[in-house]
Amino acid sequence: MNIPKTLAAGSASSNRKCMVLIGMLAMTLFIINSTAAQTKYVDISATGVNDGSSWANAYTRLSAALNAARADTSIHEIRVAEGVYNPASKSADSVFGIFRGGLKIMGGYPSGGGARDMLQHPTVMDGSLTEGGNSRHVLVISGLASGSDSVIVDGFIIQNGVANAIGLFSYGGTSISRTVGGGVCIVNCGNGGKTVISNC
Repeated sequence: MNIPKTLAAGSASSNRKCMVLIGMLAMTLFIINSTAAQTKYVDISATGVNDGSSWANAYTRLSAALNAARADTSIHEIRVAEGVYNPASKSADSVFGIFRGGLKIMGGYPSGGGARDMLQHPTVMDGSLTEGGNSRHVLVISGLASGSDSVIVDGFIIQNGVANAIGLFSYGGTSISRTVGGGVCIVNCGNGGKTVISNC
């Protein structure tokens, strides 16, 4: 069959348009996937590459996961395995800090991952410092921008913070008294009260 030249040319043009659209769709899907919500993992007993990408490669310090979430807003959840987690620094002003919204921190997982059970797998934020003494605050949530999404902290034992010093210290751009909030200190959060501390 002889195909008219005008029809043949039109078909080629349609094919090119189709290929362009497919390419644009593929790029869009790549961008969506690359910015999708991430979950990071923390397990004090993990022996992998310590990047939080899986239970096998979990961060061994909770502080490292929180620092990563502060820098990367695509991290929306941190799952933490049983164990006692201490601040990374020996300073009494060191804390477990949450300084942005849209983040959920969940304790109570078994080492290596598995079904969550907070009673069977106690997960502890402990203000005891490695070289003696205690943090003045254990968990600080502060400086959340106006309109920020919720913050949820669920399934932790929070202990051994001692807020007994004078003066102020800045966390997340907010000056906080060293005399209050030895366990949990929530200050200057613009997320409309969407901060939840539960099962702690």
